[in-house]
Amino acid sequence: MKQRIPLLLATAAVIISAPAAAQPSITGDDFLNMRGRSQTIVDADLFPNTMTVDVGSAGANQTWNFSTLSVTGETASRHFVDPANTPFAGDFPGANFATFSTVSDGESSIQFYGYNFVDNSGLVELGYAFDYGDSTLSYVEPDPATIDLPVAMNSSWVDLERDTLSFGSSSLISIDSTINVVDAWGNLSLPWGSVEVLRLRSDDVYISNTYISGVLATSDTTRSISYEWVSPEYFVVLSIESTEGETNPNFTEASYIQVVTAITTDIDDSDARDGSVPLRALYPNPFSDQLSIDIDVAHRAVDLAVYDVLGRRVRSLPTSSSGAQRVTWDGRTEDGAKAAAGIYLIRLQADNQVVTRQVVLAR
Repeated sequence: MKQRIPLLLATAAVIISAPAAAQPSITGDDFLNMRGRSQTIVDADLFPNTMTVDVGSAGANQTWNFSTLSVTGETASRHFVDPANTPFAGDFPGANFATFSTVSDGESSIQFYGYNFVDNSGLVELGYAFDYGDSTLSYVEPDPATIDLPVAMNSSWVDLERDTLSFGSSSLISIDSTINVVDAWGNLSLPWGSVEVLRLRSDDVYISNTYISGVLATSDTTRSISYEWVSPEYFVVLSIESTEGETNPNFTEASYIQVVTAITTDIDDSDARDGSVPLRALYPNPFSDQLSIDIDVAHRAVDLAVYDVLGRRVRSLPTSSSGAQRVTWDGRTEDGAKAAAGIYLIRLQADNQVVTRQVVLAR
């Protein structure tokens, strides 16, 4: 489940006991219901430094209190979308669930797409694609990995990757094996709220062997342990990884942390069909050239505009005085410049009713 992107952070977590609660599980329907939700993520790659943490113990009904977590570093946005609305849909015709992430260091951004097929028996990882702005890369997994569903306490599986790189009479063979087990469940508190989660423990062993003329010349083995806190509603919301060489599951020094800092849920289109919501539909989403916005304002005073995630007005969009209509946004700012790729908010105010929905501009 891990999607790793570089970063930097500075606080510790405290584990306390929790009151009785129902054990969560994650089903195929949970994944499909995530479509339309988005997250803001901050990554902390602490190497060569570390951060002191308390990852807690395995077991049922735990409480992890990260409510005072304070983070700095690179940010990313992650969106759960219908693959049909993505630019690489043709490469993954069997996909019905996709993740779309934009990673930015403040100067440039990379867009990542992960494609999956999900039903209530399992999640199949079909492949991924990258958009670097001036080039793209699409990779279809020749032997897709499958995670059996539902995932619950004590669920386990093994990930195994083997690669060979040859150059002249030499070759490098690498084997990366990860044993995954859900070893705890309970309640996780983050600055934006609390969620019921499963904790996934992953023990990773990476072996790198170099051969010269068929004879083993060097061999290197590295180990690490990581934890991911996974919510049925919001996917992975917190990840913590140990330093290299760690074998203690109760490690106290982390080399990497990824945390979700905000969650946005779009208004479902079905809510708009009864006429109670004047902002009816946005499509395609994500979009690259033109976004269509269907509204029905029925003789009301209207203000329709695009905002960025910091609340700054990016573009005012003209509308007719009343009735059902379609408005378009060409992805440009008020002065005609191309808006940067990322998350934007379409805000419609009709009299005293305000509706805001999120869109993704993919360049």
